[in-house]
Parts: sequence; C-alpha cells; structure tokens
Amino acid sequence: MMRTKLRHYLGRAGRFKRNLTHNRWYIVFGWRLYFRSRLAAHEGSFPTDKFDSASGRVFLRFGVLMRRAPFDLKSAAVSFPHLGMFGNALASVLPPLARSIHLGLGHVVVHGETVLSDPKVMGKRGRFTLKNGPDLWLNHSPALLSNPIKVLVWDKSLVGPVPEDIQGQTWEALSEVLLPSDLGSCFDEHTLVIHLRGGDAYGGTRFLLNHGQPPLSYYTKIIRSRSWKEVLIVHQGRAMPTLEPIMEFCARLDLPCRTQSLSLGEDLKTLLRARVLVAGRGSFIPQVVGLSRCVREVFTYESGFGLAVNRRFIRIHQVTDSSDQYRKAVLANNWKNTPSQRQLMVDYPEDTLTLSLAKHPDS
Repeated sequence: MMRTKLRHYLGRAGRFKRNLTHNRWYIVFGWRLYFRSRLAAHEGSFPTDKFDSASGRVFLRFGVLMRRAPFDLKSAAVSFPHLGMFGNALASVLPPLARSIHLGLGHVVVHGETVLSDPKVMGKRGRFTLKNGPDLWLNHSPALLSNPIKVLVWDKSLVGPVPEDIQGQTWEALSEVLLPSDLGSCFDEHTLVIHLRGGDAYGGTRFLLNHGQPPLSYYTKIIRSRSWKEVLIVHQGRAMPTLEPIMEFCARLDLPCRTQSLSLGEDLKTLLRARVLVAGRGSFIPQVVGLSRCVREVFTYESGFGLAVNRRFIRIHQVTDSSDQYRKAVLANNWKNTPSQRQLMVDYPEDTLTLSLAKHPDS
C-alpha cells in the first residue's frame, strides 16, 4: 500500500514538473517561450489551410508572436508533450509524423523523457534528420541562439489522408532512427515467435477492462498449422495462464520451445528479429511489426491488430471464432482476470476457431 501511494505521489510530482514547461497555455523549448495563439489570427503569415482549425493549437515563439512575421512550414514543429508505453507511444507519433513528411514540416518534437529516449528501452536522444523528412527531436533541445523552430503545433492539429508511399516512408525513416545497431540477424522463417502480453493484463499497476487476451487454442492452432523448426515465446513475467500450457503442448509434439522474459529493450530486440510473429491483443506488437525489417508474416486473433500507419509486404493471417462464448466472457470490455476467465483461456476448444491464411500483398 505504501509503495503504491509513493508511486502515485512521484507520478504526480513528475507531471507537475512536466506541466511547468509544457501545458495548454505555453511551452518552454530550447530556452525559448512559446505562447498559444489561434490559427485564424495568422491567416496570411502561416498556411492555416494545412491544419484543423477546430482542434488545432499553435504555440508561437515570443518575438515572432509580437512581430506577426511570416514563416513557412520548415520552421514549424509538431509538438508531443509526453507519450505512453511503447505501443501507444508509436501509435501516437506515427500518424502526425507521416502527415509532417507529407506536408513538408521541418521538425517533430517529443518533449522530455519517453520510452523512445529511455536508455533502458530505445535509448534514442538527440536531433535526428529523417531521410526525406523533418528533424526528429527526442528529449533534446537546441541552444538559445540556434533554435530554428518558430512555431509548435499540437499533434492533433494535423489531419487528412496520407499517400501509401509516404506511410511506408514514415516507417522506414523511424526504423532508421530507432532500431538498435546490435540487433543481429533475422530468425529463420521456420521459427515461430510468440508474444504473450503480461504486466497490466494480469494484475499490474493499471487495470483495464479491454486487456483480455486470446485463448490457448489460438496458439495451439497456429502451432499445428505448419511444420515449425522451433517456437520462441517472449513474455512479460509468468502470470499469464497460457504460458506453461503452450510449452507443454510443444513438448508433446517434440517441438523445441524456448522462452525469454527480459527487459523491455532486450525483448524488443528479439521480437524485431522475428520473420513470423504471433500477436496477442493490444497496441504493442503492431508497432513492432511496423518497425521491423525482418517480419513478413503475422498471426492475429479476431480484430486485435492494427498498424498506426499502413505498411506493405506484411502477410496478416487471422484466427476467427464462430462462437460468441469466448468473446462475451473475455473480450467484451469485461476483463477482470477472474479464476473463471483464466480457466476459460486454457480450456476453450479449437473446433470453433478458423485460421485464414492471407495472400501476399503482391500476389
């Protein structure tokens, strides 16, 4: 109880410090002060037609605000005050980044420490020039006299469709920055890599009703579907009820099976090397798939998969359930990690599940 309260108060203290430099009224960046201003007030000096004026927020640098001087998109930045965990972080960054590349904005700024700059995860800090795109600032700011950014734009201000080639270019540009140099070679196509979500789905510090995960039969059906050379399970802790049964199932088939549960950074390196990946439900694996230069096939359960920005050359195989029993008991925004739900995850039969193998995008 005391530890929970301590984490709560430390979290509030961290948010208070962050709000001192980035809030709805002003932003401090690169030793410069930016004040919020309405888009409509800058017609003629700023290309306001590129943004959603209803939800748009712009923060003009002090001095620029006073002079009402004209400026172009190269001196503008999309501004992110903070990001969530890995999956949600990339899902937040990707669409505005794609639109920034499409519109020709000069900068994308992610303020403060995030999962992208945390040395225990992605460990990327600094100013990175994206190929054919903006400069990406990760927990880094310019010196007072060399700040090129005149306006910061709220990320939700950028709207509209992005061409398919720009979407692919966005993944490639971000992969160039974020992927570790010591990643290693891709796994063999006959190595099945399974990711089991743990943590907040099984009694972590957060408790969300939409965190229900697929049944054991989803994984066994995929394992039966092909002659795999080995199975590698990457998991978060050991709280999930499907982990041990998957290992036992592989043992009965005399199929080599190994497991890994390390730091988020180390687990990411392993998942990024998979050619064939089995996803649970959530935002984590879709972003791994988007970043990866290895993955070619992904198995998903029902509709629990969606890339923040589309990427070609990925074959997505879907397992669907002809019965509503599991859906109603576990996946109807009603996950509570109860004994009956956990038991159903292990006991749910394969005979109502159908595996649909996707065609290659170019076939």
